[in-house]
Amino acid sequence: MTEKDHKKAILTKKPYDNCTIYGPDGLFLCRCNENKAKWYLQRNLAKIRSENPLEIILTFIPKGKGNYGDAFYSEARENKCVVCGAEERLSRHHIVPQCYRRHFPEKVKNHSSHDVVLLCRKCHHSYERIADDLKNVLAKEYNAPLHNKVDTKIRRRRRIAGLAYTLLNFHSIPKDKQDKMLEPIREYLKRQDISDGDLKRLSSMKKEAFSTYTHGRITVSKITDIEGFVIRWRQHFYDIMKPKFLPKNWDINRSVYQR
Repeated sequence: MTEKDHKKAILTKKPYDNCTIYGPDGLFLCRCNENKAKWYLQRNLAKIRSENPLEIILTFIPKGKGNYGDAFYSEARENKCVVCGAEERLSRHHIVPQCYRRHFPEKVKNHSSHDVVLLCRKCHHSYERIADDLKNVLAKEYNAPLHNKVDTKIRRRRRIAGLAYTLLNFHSIPKDKQDKMLEPIREYLKRQDISDGDLKRLSSMKKEAFSTYTHGRITVSKITDIEGFVIRWRQHFYDIMKPKFLPKNWDINRSVYQR
C-alpha cells in the first residue's frame, strides 16, 4: 500500500459502535453498528433493551442464532490500533492481504472479519513494508512472480477486450475512428463483419485478461492448505508487530471455516 493509499484508507469515524442485538428469548446474537440497530428499531422489528451502549431485542424469531456461543464475536471491540493502542488515524488492516483473499473460496471469504484489525497509520505503513518480504518468499515458493511479464497473447487479448468495450459503450466516437478501432478486432476474429454480439463476447474477456496471471491468483491456485496459509500470515503479523491490544479471544489457530 502506497503512502497515498494509506491516507485514503484512514477512517473518518470510529469503526466500532459495539451495539448489541439479542433474540426475543434474550440470547446474544451479534454485535453491529448503530445504523443497523436503528434500522431494526425504525421498522418496529426490535425494541430497545439499553440505550448506552445501544442494545436491542428483536421482536421476531430470526432464522439462525447469529454469533451465539462464539466468544470472539461476543467481545466488544476497542477503537484503537491493535499494536500500539493509538486511537487516531486508524485504518482497517487485512492480515491476509486482499491479493490472496479475493481468490479464496466463498465459504472462507465469508468468515473473514476475524482477520481484519485496526492499525494506526504508522504501524500500518511499517508492517506493509515487512509484509512485502513474505510476499517475495511466497513468490519463489509458488513460482508466482509479484510482477508478471505479460506474454504477447495476453497483451493482445487485453487490447482487443478494451477496444470492444469502448466501441460497445461509447457511441459518440467518430465513424472514422470506430473503423480504425475495428481493424485489429477484424484481424483477431479473421473476418470483416463484426456484430454487437461479437463486441460483447470480446468485451467479456476484459476481466479475465487482466486477472488471470496475477501473483495472488497463481499462489492461491497452488495452495493445498488454505487454513495453513492463513495461519502463516497471522503468525507473521503477530511475530513481527507483537500487538498488545488484539481482541481477547482473537486466535492465531482459529478455523477459517468457523463463523
